[in-house]
Amino acid sequence: MNDLFFELIQVSLGNRKSLSRAPSGKEWKALFEMAQIQSLVGITFAGVQILEAQGQCPDESLYFLWMGLSVKVRLRNEIANKQCIELQKRLSDEGIKSCILKGQGVALSYGKLSTLRQCGDIDIWVDETIEECVRKVRSLGVEVHNINIVHAKAKFFKSTEVEIHFRPSCFYNPIINNRFIHWISEMKTEQMGNQMHEMVVPTVEFNLVYLLIHIYRHLLNEGVGLRQLMDYYFVLQTNSLSEEKIQDAYRILKKLRLDEFASSIMWILVHVFGAAKVPWPQNEKGGSKLLAEVMRHGNFGIATRKNEYKNALERGLANFKRNLIFLPYFSGEILWSPIWKTWHWFFRKKYND
Repeated sequence: MNDLFFELIQVSLGNRKSLSRAPSGKEWKALFEMAQIQSLVGITFAGVQILEAQGQCPDESLYFLWMGLSVKVRLRNEIANKQCIELQKRLSDEGIKSCILKGQGVALSYGKLSTLRQCGDIDIWVDETIEECVRKVRSLGVEVHNINIVHAKAKFFKSTEVEIHFRPSCFYNPIINNRFIHWISEMKTEQMGNQMHEMVVPTVEFNLVYLLIHIYRHLLNEGVGLRQLMDYYFVLQTNSLSEEKIQDAYRILKKLRLDEFASSIMWILVHVFGAAKVPWPQNEKGGSKLLAEVMRHGNFGIATRKNEYKNALERGLANFKRNLIFLPYFSGEILWSPIWKTWHWFFRKKYND
């Protein structure tokens, strides 16, 4: 079923004309469930519509269910886009510069499929210290909670969760984290001024590095899905990407020791999404391991991990044990994680008590 699902994705992206065979009714149901687990209901429905003209489509009840959820995805994107614009204006009025990360920021790279990308919460990076940002946001009457070194949750909207990022991400390994912070300091000013369609969003060259870090963080923590990998596929399709920008990004990824991880992603972009070419070497061994993890757990680990553990400690220990399979690839980050998370527990306690 995985291969058939990858074919459906490739049809949706315009990289394949049809499926290798017509799925049975049971298989169509399984494909729909896989699309839900991977948060690709909207995108795959674009493929279903293409296949309908060829006589390869699910039964009527499943077709209309798929279509209905896709309409909801479009409406949700319209709401989220308006909320991003409103949020940035409110922060700007308080003297806080900001940039929309991931989500609605990267959806602009999807072209005609942008309204079919399933959105989640709003992630916004602010050019402000933790203390000052929290103070200013709370002065607006907005509840701020779950503060950590990277972000905090803020209740700006009833229908959409907002994560205010004080930094885009972090690394457990202190040496790598220092390199990352240095890169962020160099890139911040440009990101906070890159306006597109009424939103301030990251530049393509920033996303070439940042989105791969985002995938990496999800893999080692919550679980990563094909939606995040598809984001990276579309960023690489951007017409404005020059060879110089691509190689600059690879140089940064090497400094962050993510070049092998990038090679694993390259293999997935070809194998799953049907990318005609990729800018960096492919690593089939690492890519197949990563893909197996993605297909097993789904977006945010929804397929297997949601109700697996009794508490945070049990989840953390199980996650560390699981990550040992990636030890040959990310040894420094995995081995530093217990030390970092212990320190971070005290950090969170300080800001949330």
